[in-house]
Amino acid sequence: MAELCFYIPDAVSTVLFPRIASSSRDQAAALVPAVTRTVLVLTGLAALTLSCAAVVGVPLSLPTFARSIPPALIPVFGPVGARWRRSSHTRPTVHAC
Repeated sequence: MAELCFYIPDAVSTVLFPRIASSSRDQAAALVPAVTRTVLVLTGLAALTLSCAAVVGVPLSLPTFARSIPPALIPVFGPVGARWRRSSHTRPTVHAC
């Protein structure tokens, strides 16, 4: 479940890296923080959606495993929180080649 949340940042980075590499330093410096915040919000929403689906879906389809839901939520929100902490406390730098 946690791995599914990281498809969003991986897809955005695949599209974003070539664009940043071809842009000027000022454009890249303006683009990176905005995209970082947007991706962080989208990843958090994906984690929340998947968690809600698991909380509802697992007890309905596999009632034996209903007690495993709380431990399964830790790996979902842990990486999102770590990315928020890293992106909110450090300023992204753009290096010219």
